[in-house]
Amino acid sequence: MATQTQRSNGSGRETRIAALNIGLVRDRALRVTDSANGIARIAEAVSDGADVQIRALDEAVSGVNQMAASLKETASQAESVGTSTEQLVSSVNELSVSLEQVSANMAGLASAADQTATSATETSASIQSVRGTTEGMTAAAQQVSTSITQRSVMIRCTTPRPVRGSEHWLKIFGAPPLDA
Repeated sequence: MATQTQRSNGSGRETRIAALNIGLVRDRALRVTDSANGIARIAEAVSDGADVQIRALDEAVSGVNQMAASLKETASQAESVGTSTEQLVSSVNELSVSLEQVSANMAGLASAADQTATSATETSASIQSVRGTTEGMTAAAQQVSTSITQRSVMIRCTTPRPVRGSEHWLKIFGAPPLDA
């Protein structure tokens, strides 16, 4: 934005140019304020979306934790069945070969269930890590929104008011020099 400076010739042209420049500044300040408000609304929407995702992740973590507990209980029960099967094998010599195979299968099942429970626990830890990252992003989005709002308020509070009347004009720009 360029400003023109001319010596006063009594035509009031300087007053019109100053009013025009102040009007342009005010118009641009309003545009910046509108843009800042739009960005603040978008940041708030992102923050709300992150909150929804955090709740969904919390629910998923709860479900995975329940599944892990159930799988651990299943592994414990599978180990108990394996032990009972081994005792039965020693008691019944005729079925020893086939019962040993069942016992080996149960031990494999217990191992697989243990591995699945461990994997579920690791998945839960990964989800917790993602949740922490999401919370950090939410905090950053809220800080950006607060900063934008503060800048918008500062722009609105520092926008100059228009100059009206010759009395105000003389106070601001000074009386013309009286030397001849």
